[in-house]
Amino acid sequence: TIVYVRSRKTTEALAALLNKHHISALHYHAGLGHDERTARQDAWVQNKKRVMVATNAFGMGIDKPDVRLVIHMDVPENIESYYQEAGRAGRDGKRAFAVMLYQPADMDN
Repeated sequence: TIVYVRSRKTTEALAALLNKHHISALHYHAGLGHDERTARQDAWVQNKKRVMVATNAFGMGIDKPDVRLVIHMDVPENIESYYQEAGRAGRDGKRAFAVMLYQPADMDN
């Protein structure tokens, strides 16, 4: 699973919440050092962690075929971003889902 959010602070808080509830998760954002980003990405790709909570800094060049779920907790900046990020699910041709959570006020922006 990849969970996309729009702030660095939210990546950290949501990953901590998931871990607190025994769901193995990492956070990822551009504020992490190169080595830390690489280590987190590798752990997720190798299925050592189930969930990556990330800003849109995550995903370019990722070709993990067994992503079953992409969740957008915040509305992406534009439709192209949503399409690209949601398209990371199900690259192996098996059933996968893309979900965007929003409230009516989000659509006013």
